Amino acid sequence: MPIGRLARLSRLSVRLLRRYSDDGLLPPAWVDPQSGYRYYRPEQVRAAATIALLRSLGVPLAGVRDILGAADEVALGALLRAEQARAEEELRARAQALAGLERLVRTPPAIHYDVAVSDRPVRRLAVLTGAVSVEDLGPGTARLCDAVSERLASAGVGAGEALVAIFPLDLTDTVTVAVGASLPAHRPLPDGLTEWTLPGGAWAGTVHVGPYDALALAYAALFERLAELGHDALGPVEETYLTPSPSTPPEEIVTRLAVPVSRT
Repeated sequence: MPIGRLARLSRLSVRLLRRYSDDGLLPPAWVDPQSGYRYYRPEQVRAAATIALLRSLGVPLAGVRDILGAADEVALGALLRAEQARAEEELRARAQALAGLERLVRTPPAIHYDVAVSDRPVRRLAVLTGAVSVEDLGPGTARLCDAVSERLASAGVGAGEALVAIFPLDLTDTVTVAVGASLPAHRPLPDGLTEWTLPGGAWAGTVHVGPYDALALAYAALFERLAELGHDALGPVEETYLTPSPSTPPEEIVTRLAVPVSRT
Protein backbone atom coordinates (compact mmCIF):
# COMPACT_ATOMS: atom_id res chain seq x y z
CA MET A 1 0.00 0.00 0.00
CA PRO A 2 1.22 3.57 -0.57
CA ILE A 3 2.31 5.66 2.38
CA GLY A 4 -0.88 7.74 2.28
CA ARG A 5 -3.04 4.67 2.84
CA LEU A 6 -0.84 3.53 5.72
CA ALA A 7 -1.17 6.99 7.24
CA ARG A 8 -4.98 6.78 7.03
CA LEU A 9 -5.17 3.27 8.47
CA SER A 10 -2.76 3.95 11.34
CA ARG A 11 -4.18 7.44 12.03
CA LEU A 12 -0.76 9.03 11.59
CA SER A 13 0.55 11.69 9.28
CA VAL A 14 2.64 11.01 6.18
CA ARG A 15 5.30 13.31 7.62
CA LEU A 16 5.50 11.23 10.80
CA LEU A 17 5.72 7.96 8.85
CA ARG A 18 8.54 9.41 6.77
CA ARG A 19 10.35 10.34 9.97
CA TYR A 20 9.92 6.79 11.33
CA SER A 21 11.38 5.56 8.06
CA ASP A 22 14.35 7.94 8.29
CA ASP A 23 14.93 6.87 11.91
CA GLY A 24 15.05 3.25 10.79
CA LEU A 25 12.03 2.30 12.88
CA LEU A 26 9.61 1.58 10.04
CA PRO A 27 11.39 1.21 6.70
CA PRO A 28 9.10 0.83 3.69
CA ALA A 29 8.63 -2.63 2.23
CA TRP A 30 9.54 -1.26 -1.18
CA VAL A 31 10.60 2.07 -2.69
CA ASP A 32 9.83 2.77 -6.34
CA PRO A 33 13.25 3.47 -7.90
CA GLN A 34 11.69 5.78 -10.48
CA SER A 35 9.44 7.94 -8.32
CA GLY A 36 10.90 7.37 -4.86
CA TYR A 37 7.40 6.62 -3.55
CA ARG A 38 7.31 4.43 -0.44
CA TYR A 39 5.08 1.37 -0.17
CA TYR A 40 4.22 -0.70 2.88
CA ARG A 41 2.71 -4.06 3.78
CA PRO A 42 -0.63 -4.33 5.65
CA GLU A 43 1.04 -5.84 8.72
CA GLN A 44 3.04 -2.61 9.14
CA VAL A 45 -0.12 -0.79 10.27
CA ARG A 46 0.21 -2.38 13.72
CA ALA A 47 3.92 -1.52 13.83
CA ALA A 48 3.21 2.11 12.95
CA ALA A 49 0.60 2.43 15.70
CA THR A 50 2.94 0.75 18.20
CA ILE A 51 5.78 3.13 17.37
CA ALA A 52 3.48 6.15 17.72
CA LEU A 53 2.27 5.00 21.14
CA LEU A 54 5.77 4.25 22.41
CA ARG A 55 7.13 7.58 21.23
CA SER A 56 4.19 9.43 22.83
CA LEU A 57 5.24 7.81 26.12
CA GLY A 58 8.76 9.15 25.69
CA VAL A 59 10.38 5.80 24.94
CA PRO A 60 13.75 6.52 23.29
CA LEU A 61 14.45 5.30 19.76
CA ALA A 62 16.71 2.51 20.98
CA GLY A 63 13.96 1.25 23.28
CA VAL A 64 11.41 1.31 20.47
CA ARG A 65 13.75 -0.75 18.27
CA ASP A 66 14.25 -3.28 21.05
CA ILE A 67 10.51 -3.67 21.63
CA LEU A 68 9.72 -4.04 17.93
CA GLY A 69 12.51 -6.60 17.55
CA ALA A 70 11.76 -8.62 20.70
CA ALA A 71 12.54 -12.27 20.06
CA ASP A 72 9.56 -13.69 21.99
CA GLU A 73 6.85 -12.91 24.54
CA VAL A 74 9.24 -13.30 27.47
CA ALA A 75 11.69 -10.78 26.03
CA LEU A 76 8.86 -8.42 25.12
CA GLY A 77 7.44 -8.60 28.65
CA ALA A 78 10.82 -7.81 30.18
CA LEU A 79 11.27 -4.81 27.88
CA LEU A 80 7.81 -3.45 28.65
CA ARG A 81 8.36 -3.84 32.41
CA ALA A 82 11.64 -1.97 32.08
CA GLU A 83 9.86 0.85 30.25
CA GLN A 84 7.17 0.92 32.92
CA ALA A 85 9.84 1.29 35.61
CA ARG A 86 11.50 4.06 33.59
CA ALA A 87 8.19 5.90 33.22
CA GLU A 88 7.44 5.59 36.95
CA GLU A 89 10.89 6.93 37.85
CA GLU A 90 10.44 9.81 35.42
CA LEU A 91 7.06 10.61 36.98
CA ARG A 92 8.61 10.53 40.47
CA ALA A 93 11.43 12.84 39.33
CA ARG A 94 8.94 15.27 37.77
CA ALA A 95 6.87 15.36 40.96
CA GLN A 96 10.01 15.99 42.99
CA ALA A 97 11.08 18.77 40.62
CA LEU A 98 7.68 20.45 40.89
CA ALA A 99 7.83 20.25 44.68
CA GLY A 100 11.30 21.80 44.55
CA LEU A 101 10.03 24.53 42.25
CA GLU A 102 7.27 25.39 44.70
CA ARG A 103 9.77 25.60 47.56
CA LEU A 104 12.10 27.73 45.48
CA VAL A 105 9.53 30.30 44.39
CA ARG A 106 8.08 30.52 47.90
CA THR A 107 11.45 31.05 49.59
CA PRO A 108 11.70 34.58 51.02
CA PRO A 109 13.98 36.66 48.75
CA ALA A 110 15.67 38.21 51.78
CA ILE A 111 17.01 34.91 53.14
CA HIS A 112 20.45 35.55 54.64
CA TYR A 113 23.66 33.60 54.08
CA ASP A 114 26.83 34.28 56.06
CA VAL A 115 29.87 34.11 53.78
CA ALA A 116 33.30 33.72 55.34
CA VAL A 117 36.79 33.61 53.80
CA SER A 118 39.43 31.55 55.59
CA ASP A 119 42.70 29.71 54.92
CA ARG A 120 42.55 25.99 54.38
CA PRO A 121 45.30 23.39 54.05
CA VAL A 122 45.64 21.11 51.04
CA ARG A 123 43.12 18.28 51.34
CA ARG A 124 43.41 14.71 50.08
CA LEU A 125 40.19 13.04 49.00
CA ALA A 126 39.38 9.52 47.88
CA VAL A 127 36.86 10.04 45.08
CA LEU A 128 34.84 8.43 42.38
CA THR A 129 34.44 10.53 39.23
CA GLY A 130 31.76 10.43 36.59
CA ALA A 131 30.48 12.39 33.60
CA VAL A 132 27.07 13.85 34.43
CA SER A 133 24.64 15.77 32.25
CA VAL A 134 23.90 19.19 33.68
CA GLU A 135 20.18 18.37 33.38
CA ASP A 136 20.79 15.30 35.55
CA LEU A 137 23.24 16.98 37.92
CA GLY A 138 21.35 16.36 41.16
CA PRO A 139 20.36 12.72 40.55
CA GLY A 140 23.73 11.98 38.91
CA THR A 141 25.60 13.33 41.94
CA ALA A 142 23.34 11.32 44.26
CA ARG A 143 24.20 8.13 42.36
CA LEU A 144 27.90 8.87 42.75
CA CYS A 145 27.37 9.50 46.48
CA ASP A 146 25.68 6.10 46.85
CA ALA A 147 28.51 4.37 45.01
CA VAL A 148 31.18 6.10 47.12
CA SER A 149 29.37 5.27 50.36
CA GLU A 150 29.38 1.59 49.41
CA ARG A 151 33.11 1.63 48.67
CA LEU A 152 33.95 3.48 51.87
CA ALA A 153 31.87 1.05 53.92
CA SER A 154 33.62 -1.90 52.30
CA ALA A 155 36.97 -0.33 53.25
CA GLY A 156 35.89 0.17 56.85
CA VAL A 157 35.77 3.96 56.66
CA GLY A 158 33.40 5.42 59.23
CA ALA A 159 29.83 5.86 58.06
CA GLY A 160 29.78 9.35 59.61
CA GLU A 161 32.39 10.69 57.19
CA ALA A 162 30.87 13.63 55.32
CA LEU A 163 30.79 13.21 51.57
CA VAL A 164 32.19 15.96 49.38
CA ALA A 165 31.23 16.65 45.75
CA ILE A 166 33.54 18.63 43.48
CA PHE A 167 32.16 20.49 40.46
CA PRO A 168 33.70 22.78 37.82
CA LEU A 169 33.27 26.46 38.54
CA ASP A 170 31.34 26.91 35.28
CA LEU A 171 28.95 24.23 34.10
CA THR A 172 28.70 22.90 30.55
CA ASP A 173 26.22 20.42 29.06
CA THR A 174 28.20 17.53 30.52
CA VAL A 175 30.58 17.91 33.46
CA THR A 176 32.97 15.70 35.37
CA VAL A 177 31.82 15.37 38.98
CA ALA A 178 34.03 13.91 41.72
CA VAL A 179 32.46 12.61 44.93
CA GLY A 180 34.48 11.34 47.86
CA ALA A 181 35.64 11.84 51.42
CA SER A 182 38.74 13.15 53.16
CA LEU A 183 41.34 10.54 54.07
CA PRO A 184 44.45 10.85 56.24
CA ALA A 185 47.72 10.81 54.32
CA HIS A 186 48.70 7.42 55.76
CA ARG A 187 45.45 5.66 54.82
CA PRO A 188 45.41 3.67 51.55
CA LEU A 189 42.75 4.42 48.94
CA PRO A 190 39.70 2.16 49.08
CA ASP A 191 39.21 -0.07 46.06
CA GLY A 192 37.57 1.72 43.15
CA LEU A 193 38.43 5.21 44.37
CA THR A 194 41.16 7.53 43.14
CA GLU A 195 43.03 10.38 44.80
CA TRP A 196 41.91 13.96 44.32
CA THR A 197 43.78 16.87 45.85
CA LEU A 198 42.01 20.11 46.70
CA PRO A 199 44.25 23.19 46.79
CA GLY A 200 45.02 25.02 50.00
CA GLY A 201 44.86 28.75 50.51
CA ALA A 202 41.93 31.15 50.73
CA TRP A 203 38.49 29.56 50.45
CA ALA A 204 35.11 31.25 50.74
CA GLY A 205 32.18 29.32 52.12
CA THR A 206 28.62 29.45 53.33
CA VAL A 207 26.08 27.02 54.74
CA HIS A 208 22.72 26.19 53.22
CA VAL A 209 19.95 24.69 55.34
CA GLY A 210 17.16 23.31 53.21
CA PRO A 211 16.53 21.05 50.22
CA TYR A 212 19.20 20.45 47.62
CA ASP A 213 17.01 21.89 44.87
CA ALA A 214 17.24 25.32 46.56
CA LEU A 215 21.06 25.36 46.61
CA ALA A 216 20.98 27.95 43.82
CA LEU A 217 20.00 30.54 46.44
CA ALA A 218 23.15 29.83 48.45
CA TYR A 219 25.34 29.86 45.35
CA ALA A 220 23.92 33.24 44.34
CA ALA A 221 24.56 34.67 47.81
CA LEU A 222 28.10 33.25 47.88
CA PHE A 223 29.18 34.66 44.53
CA GLU A 224 27.44 38.00 45.06
CA ARG A 225 29.26 38.42 48.38
CA LEU A 226 32.60 37.53 46.76
CA ALA A 227 32.03 40.24 44.16
CA GLU A 228 31.35 42.74 46.94
CA LEU A 229 34.59 41.74 48.69
CA GLY A 230 36.60 41.96 45.49
CA HIS A 231 37.48 38.26 45.40
CA ASP A 232 37.59 36.21 42.21
CA ALA A 233 36.29 32.65 42.46
CA LEU A 234 38.96 30.28 41.14
CA GLY A 235 37.19 26.92 41.26
CA PRO A 236 36.47 24.13 41.65
CA VAL A 237 33.27 24.35 43.69
CA GLU A 238 32.89 22.06 46.70
CA GLU A 239 29.67 20.84 48.27
CA THR A 240 29.96 19.04 51.62
CA TYR A 241 26.90 17.09 52.71
CA LEU A 242 26.67 17.45 56.47
CA THR A 243 23.40 15.58 56.92
CA PRO A 244 24.20 11.93 56.25
CA SER A 245 20.78 10.45 57.03
CA PRO A 246 18.60 10.04 53.92
CA SER A 247 15.51 10.30 56.14
CA THR A 248 16.29 13.90 57.13
CA PRO A 249 13.39 16.20 56.19
CA PRO A 250 14.30 18.42 53.21
CA GLU A 251 14.03 21.62 55.25
CA GLU A 252 16.66 20.30 57.73
CA ILE A 253 19.34 19.19 55.22
CA VAL A 254 22.65 21.01 55.81
CA THR A 255 25.09 21.58 52.94
CA ARG A 256 28.30 23.60 53.08
CA LEU A 257 29.43 25.34 49.87
CA ALA A 258 33.01 26.44 49.35
CA VAL A 259 35.20 27.73 46.55
CA PRO A 260 38.87 28.80 46.44
CA VAL A 261 39.29 32.52 45.84
CA SER A 262 41.97 35.01 44.95
CA ARG A 263 43.15 37.25 47.72
CA THR A 264 42.25 40.93 47.60
